[in-house]
Amino acid sequence: MKIGIDIDDTITNTFDYLIPYIADYLNISKEYLLKNNISYSNIPKDLNFDIQKFVTIYCENFMSNVPLKNGAKEYINKLKELGHDIVIITARDEKRYDKAYELTKDYLIRNGIKYDKLICNADKATCCKQENIDLFIDDNITNCRKINDTGIQVLLFDAVHNKNTNEFKRVKTWEEIYEIVR
Repeated sequence: MKIGIDIDDTITNTFDYLIPYIADYLNISKEYLLKNNISYSNIPKDLNFDIQKFVTIYCENFMSNVPLKNGAKEYINKLKELGHDIVIITARDEKRYDKAYELTKDYLIRNGIKYDKLICNADKATCCKQENIDLFIDDNITNCRKINDTGIQVLLFDAVHNKNTNEFKRVKTWEEIYEIVR
């Protein structure tokens, strides 16, 4: 099976990691962000969040240092050992993030994640079709919808910003993903 996997909030705990940086950037409290489940993917317009400016300041830090989710390395590597092709497809593209491919590749190597191919492109649905992905795992509901619309099966990784949907099979841990695929 060819498995496509997102990085941020799927392999990593990006939401939790970025909270203090977003709070600092917006000059608001971490508690406000946490109470309202606000992170990089769902910041209200009235907070005037300039994603490009934020990325320019914090990109290298978060791409290099964000912690892995529990079990991510272990179970992705087990899937690879079972003979599955692992394609990491992330929206960390060069248009929005300087050195996205290089930083992400270094991060995956440094953290011991085994994979066959890394793609940095925000159009994940097109990438999944081109790569003949059988299953895609992501936390972003919009990506899941677009990819599902192409006929590819998706698993929605549970996250604070996708709690209000029951459209897709929801997974909460990498062990659960492993058991489903196995």
